[in-house]
Amino acid sequence: MKKLLKNKFIFLSSISFFTLSISCTSNSENINKNLKQKTESKFISENKFAKELINSQFPDETQKKDFIYNQSKIIANKKQELKSALVWFSPLRVSLINSQSDYKNLIETSQKILENNINKNWLWILDNIKSFEFVFNPYGSKFDDQGTDYFKNVLENVEQFNPSLKISINNNQIQDVLTINVNNDKEDLFQNKQIHFLIYDNNKAIKVVTYTQNNQNYLKLIPDLFYSPFSKNVDNFKNNLLNLEKVNIKSKELLINKDIEYNQNFYDNYNHLNSYKTFNDFNQFKTFSSIYADINETTMKTILTDQSIENENKIFRYTWRNIND
Repeated sequence: MKKLLKNKFIFLSSISFFTLSISCTSNSENINKNLKQKTESKFISENKFAKELINSQFPDETQKKDFIYNQSKIIANKKQELKSALVWFSPLRVSLINSQSDYKNLIETSQKILENNINKNWLWILDNIKSFEFVFNPYGSKFDDQGTDYFKNVLENVEQFNPSLKISINNNQIQDVLTINVNNDKEDLFQNKQIHFLIYDNNKAIKVVTYTQNNQNYLKLIPDLFYSPFSKNVDNFKNNLLNLEKVNIKSKELLINKDIEYNQNFYDNYNHLNSYKTFNDFNQFKTFSSIYADINETTMKTILTDQSIENENKIFRYTWRNIND
């Protein structure tokens, strides 16, 4: 009888311990989940790296507070406004703005809505970045393959790890930032240029450009997402982003030289500085810039066709295509 009671006690103790373990594990998971939700529910201005961007734009404390307050109070139907605008103007095809179709007015209006929000409501966009959907974009402004199989091959390659060709950010909290100082080129108009890659999910980044002009601070949010699916860690990803910008510089030089050569064939006294003006920072970093698109097309082609670049160092460009409610 004593043995039976002893075995029963051991059995009940085991059940109690097992139940307690499950309860503790469940509580721990709930705490972690609630902590994550609480962190993400805070407005993005509380994020360390977002604060640095805000401070760079608003040295005046009152202006800073007003900007944050106004951004945090943007009404919920803003997403629907952007979603509708993206139906008529796609950042994937910047040349649409030159379209002569029957929907030209709708396209132009939609483009202006998107541009206005990207330039003025960038903090709200960063706060809602999880809602944005990006699609793989190896293209330039002309959106053609120039008679080669390059686009076909690269799309098939991306489909192997990203069948939908679409991607989103999972956590809206900026995890880290890579900041790169940008030197001025001939005919550039901006000063103190910096490129900031806002890093999310270990291997995704949003590109932001900051600069000054006429003693005014400016910030340009680029509607692109850069993704390294096989990078080993954040440091590896940062190196990929750094290499991306190095190749961008070479791509810009290549396109400038091609433009000079092309124009010199038609004009005996062609001033080569005109080509530098065409590719200057003002034109490159305009929202929905064809110059930016062509530079990035050249860069992506270089990176994705270079057999010496390991998979872990490959980087892919995606462009804003949709927003989920």
